Amino acid sequence: MRIVHVVSELVGSQALNFGTTGGLGKVPAGLAAAQARRGDQPVIIIPHHKRFCPDIDGAPKWNVDTRLGPCVLTETRLPVVGVDVPVYLVGNDAYFDRPALYRDKDGDYSDNNVRFAFFCFAALSALRAIGLQPDMVHTHDWQTALIPFLVKQPGNGFPGTATTHTIHNGLFKGEFPRDTLSRIGLSEKLLHPKALEFHGQVSYTQAAIYFADWLTTVSTFYRNTLLTEARGCGLHGAYQHRKNNFTGIVNGLDPSEYNPMFNPYLLSSLRFDPSTVVKNKPLCKAQLQTELELPVDPAVASIGFIGRLSQEKGIHLILAAMGTLMDTTNIQFVALGTGDQHFENALLSLQTKYPDRVRAILKYEEKIAYRLLYPGLDAIIAPSSTEPCGLVHLAAMGHGTIPCVHAIDGLGETVRDWVNSDANGIMFDKFTADALLQAIKRTLTLLSDPAEHHRVQLNGMERDSSWRYPAQRYSEIYEQALENLT
Repeated sequence: MRIVHVVSELVGSQALNFGTTGGLGKVPAGLAAAQARRGDQPVIIIPHHKRFCPDIDGAPKWNVDTRLGPCVLTETRLPVVGVDVPVYLVGNDAYFDRPALYRDKDGDYSDNNVRFAFFCFAALSALRAIGLQPDMVHTHDWQTALIPFLVKQPGNGFPGTATTHTIHNGLFKGEFPRDTLSRIGLSEKLLHPKALEFHGQVSYTQAAIYFADWLTTVSTFYRNTLLTEARGCGLHGAYQHRKNNFTGIVNGLDPSEYNPMFNPYLLSSLRFDPSTVVKNKPLCKAQLQTELELPVDPAVASIGFIGRLSQEKGIHLILAAMGTLMDTTNIQFVALGTGDQHFENALLSLQTKYPDRVRAILKYEEKIAYRLLYPGLDAIIAPSSTEPCGLVHLAAMGHGTIPCVHAIDGLGETVRDWVNSDANGIMFDKFTADALLQAIKRTLTLLSDPAEHHRVQLNGMERDSSWRYPAQRYSEIYEQALENLT
């Protein structure tokens, strides 16, 4: 099957970043690589974010005209061994040669509506320019959400092409002023509730909900919450309208991200699998403690957090729980990430108060996460208020690190609590500091029982977090979407 992924950001590998702000950039790369291994013919189209990915010498280029202006199309390849996935970069310096992808220190770029409408038009123009007639165009999040609508328009040049749109985070709906349609050359007749009109404004995501042949999101649990008024972000009615063509599929990971035997940042002498985790994981923990200048003590539980420092990620719950834990238990706590300034300051204050037990690493580098935290921590905390899929806990589980998570969305779908025979972690139901505190105490109890700890640890390590099953499910959905065209 000829598949085109259109996405606004992409991480080609741990060593090559085409421009990304988080997990969204990993998904099309991993999925496309898995699809290529299955025998499909995927390609990826992304904006050419020049501050992240400079011009590529000697690469094939095309000058392409679009409805909103010209672009330069550059061809390269996804840097994944054993597969051949073309990547086409849509270049327009006015729109994409910027210090960041979506916003600066003052907030979102004021022309994001035009920037990503241009990208949607350009992606389809690019397919015409290179002569590619896809079976499936798979779009990702609001930045590409106009494409399912555009493909459906008469005379578009893609009569046998179906579309799938994935909602990676329903909070971001591509909301813009109602004059956006005139700015991007679309008819104001689209300003109605079953097209682009959303509470008097324009929503690009809503266009995809109504016009895509199939909708997906990144876990079944999250799919079900989007159907509710409480958590549907104002689009629950639209999601309900499409519920029979709306599927949740948990994202996968590259083996280098969840399998410590393939972790490129681990010394070969420290790599481990389920048969050697008991021997080598304590060595990784000692390396973590040594490099972070914490007391090297195998008996002290090492607990961590990796992610954005925000209320949504539950940092305020962690800070409240740590205030009690530091006074009543002997643990070490490591946080890796950046975010709201007051949370960064609070973590620094906690480190100052407990200099031998707390480390606040106020930056995000995957190298640190994969070299030290995933293999070296005993447990990792993910107390998010919403987590459509979540990748941190999956990478942690693969490295034998026990996840302690809020039982919601993708976290609730992929973690099984200690009370179950197939347990791979600890869960808590209420989004409160006390619920998190009690869950961490349960985690410490688990860690203190070697036999139970090892059982739960092995269940996590043996979970297949690869793209094999998600790629199979997407193939089934594509086939159904194409069948529905006829």
